[in-house]
Amino acid sequence: MEPWGLSGPAFLGVYAVSLVVALVLTALLRRRKPWRRVRAGQQPLSLWETAYLIGGPERVVDSAIASLISQERLRARSFEFLLPIGSALPTDPVERAVFEVVSAQQGLSVTKTRTEAGRRREVRAAEASLARRGLLVRSRLDALFTASPVFAVAAVGVARLVNGIRLHRPVDFLVIFLLVTGAVLFSLLRRPSLRHTRAGLKARQATFRPGPTPVLLPALSGAVGPVVLSGLAAYPDTVIKTALFHLPPTGIGGTSSSGSSSSDGSGSSCGSSGSSCGGGCGGGGCGG
Repeated sequence: MEPWGLSGPAFLGVYAVSLVVALVLTALLRRRKPWRRVRAGQQPLSLWETAYLIGGPERVVDSAIASLISQERLRARSFEFLLPIGSALPTDPVERAVFEVVSAQQGLSVTKTRTEAGRRREVRAAEASLARRGLLVRSRLDALFTASPVFAVAAVGVARLVNGIRLHRPVDFLVIFLLVTGAVLFSLLRRPSLRHTRAGLKARQATFRPGPTPVLLPALSGAVGPVVLSGLAAYPDTVIKTALFHLPPTGIGGTSSSGSSSSDGSGSSCGSSGSSCGGGCGGGGCGG
């Protein structure tokens, strides 16, 4: 008589199907929006907290890059390359962290800047602040809860393994299945996923569609505002955006959303020695 009324191959089939179902349940649990209490009377969200709420650490770095470009502390070059201007450090901690990352190598791509600056504690501080406010959650306990269906399947597999060993049945394939399950659990628990709470989701949605929120949001304006909402590709100056992403040159100078600021000398993106784009104007545009 087969243990548990199932032959070895039949149990492995049931186990594989159960593991797939458990992963689906885990995905559904992770999609849910946990409830957290939001204290009344909190200070409005900062610019960096809002950026993190919308797009995580990458959006914070993008927003800091946009701010530094508009201050002419960074220069945009072709193919997403950034160059530092001067050596004086910005006073804002997040901007200083991004500037230091770029300056350390005398220039860096946007992608590497996002990766390296995104690890800095000044950037990650926004995550901790949002978690304290009840807008984000990242905890081992929550990760364990969402992975509980996989743990249940693994427990059944271990019980079957122990029973098979006791009855001197072949368990080689079951061991392989359990190793796969262990790898899945390791990936699920290695770094708990960052998720919005219900209040955090409501606040995030309010940045795009004004409505009641559990916290006050900052005014998003200037060159940084569009970047906070949509990323660095939304930088309002067409010349700088072209230099960063090497877009087709259609409309440069004539359709820049920053108007005359992309061509004159006082607040220019080109033309002055402290400009935000390298390469000068006239012969080849910015970033050439």
